[in-house]
Amino acid sequence: MRIKDVSLFTDRIKYIIDLVGSAEKLANISGMSSRVIGQYLSGKTDPTRKKIIALAEAAGVSVQWLSTGEGLTRNGERQEFSTPKIELINDILNIYKKELREKFTPEKKTKIITELCELLINWDRVDPK
Repeated sequence: MRIKDVSLFTDRIKYIIDLVGSAEKLANISGMSSRVIGQYLSGKTDPTRKKIIALAEAAGVSVQWLSTGEGLTRNGERQEFSTPKIELINDILNIYKKELREKFTPEKKTKIITELCELLINWDRVDPK
């Protein structure tokens, strides 16, 4: 399942339900009742910090992502920079440097490449294309 719009907590709950297979299974693994999971799904109530941790552990997602929608989704997930993306960004920077006679220090070039790769990774995460 690709992450499309998980800006709402209820969307993130739906996502982790899909990860584990069902709301009942999530409830069982996290030590909660199905009724409580249903309340989170409907937006009637928000979980306590302890419940967020239990849900995150049950689904294998990060506590930060589950509670805020920010950061990496899965526990242990690493951002990986693919070589083609780095090469493309490097080529663009070289053209920019040549056309505008702009000089980049190695540190500045590394920072630009890193930030653009992170942007592309996040774009890939929300855009299923």
